[in-house]
Amino acid sequence: LIDPASQSLSHHGVVSALPALQFSLLNLLADEAPEPVSRRKLEAALWPEGDPPDSDALRTYIYRLRQALGKPYGNDLIKSVHGKGYRLAIPH
Repeated sequence: LIDPASQSLSHHGVVSALPALQFSLLNLLADEAPEPVSRRKLEAALWPEGDPPDSDALRTYIYRLRQALGKPYGNDLIKSVHGKGYRLAIPH
């Protein structure tokens, strides 16, 4: 369950508060799930004023989000889709 008011995610009683950019990234991925979201679309949404801070900024935020979600939930919920972008893999 994604809670926009507290910028947190909860699953089976485990609550994870996320920094603003990571939470925005999670929301974008969740809105399109299970379809992949292109790198260009993610960067445009996260940095609407133009270019991201550096060439690896999105990858860094994806890594941090994977770490935040992987530790409490025990699996990789963010999947890389070669040539397409990233997608949220929601467990059933």
